Amino acid sequence: MASESVERLNRCFVAVFPGIGQNEIETASTDNTQEWDSIATVMLFSLISQEFGIKILPQQMFELKSYSAIHAFLTEQGKMI
Repeated sequence: MASESVERLNRCFVAVFPGIGQNEIETASTDNTQEWDSIATVMLFSLISQEFGIKILPQQMFELKSYSAIHAFLTEQGKMI
């Protein structure tokens, strides 16, 4: 069973990428998710910022190009349990 934090992150991804399957979320990246463009990046990080109560700087947005990188970032920020 996924932690509450993972479920919250997954909901952010589904909100921005409604066509993504549950089994595709954890492997999503800018390389393999066609809809993940600059607008989707801004929307995704806006949702994540609100959901987790953190500020994500613009340069960080473009460095965090995959679900796993975002998960690791949130873990470093103490937001993933």
